[in-house]
Parts: sequence; C-alpha cells; structure tokens
Amino acid sequence: PKRSIAKVHAKEKDLLQSMKNLCRARNPQ
Repeated sequence: PKRSIAKVHAKEKDLLQSMKNLCRARNPQ
C-alpha cells in the first residue's frame, strides 16, 4: 500500500533532518 511507503518516507526524512541538525550542532558555522 502507498500509505506505509509514505510513512517510511516521513521517517527517513525525519532521520535525515536530525542527522543534519547533529552535524550543525557539532560544527557550527
């Protein structure tokens, strides 16, 4: 079903965002 794929996509997006935030927190510019 498309719904589960969208859910996984949202989760991945969330993960990516947190990783970006982590990188930003480690080396602020």
